Amino acid sequence: KDLRTTMEVAKSEMQELGNSHSSRFATLYVGDLSPDVTEEDLTRKFSLTVPVVSVHLCRNSVTGKSMCYAYVNFDSPFSASNAMACLNHTELKGKTMRIMWAQKDLAYRRSSGFGNLFVKNL
Repeated sequence: KDLRTTMEVAKSEMQELGNSHSSRFATLYVGDLSPDVTEEDLTRKFSLTVPVVSVHLCRNSVTGKSMCYAYVNFDSPFSASNAMACLNHTELKGKTMRIMWAQKDLAYRRSSGFGNLFVKNL
């Protein structure tokens, strides 16, 4: 992708979200990960675009195996938006990552209008 276009998309997206919600959006959900992906892999990949504050790879509490999704934290909503614009639907260890805003508030997730649509068996 053209970096200038990516930055313009990220800036436009942040303006659409508005300042009142911006503090909620410093964390990205990263799904569809390979079971072989580590926190270090994610930190390396995301750090190519913007500084990363932390990465939490979700694991099964009994087996310790990856659940194939993670949360990546950024210092600002703008950084998170840039990372999503640059890396959504890119490959890491042979699988295409799916990135979206992380929402801890279930009521907000249901009413926000944000989400992904999956179509199988095409």
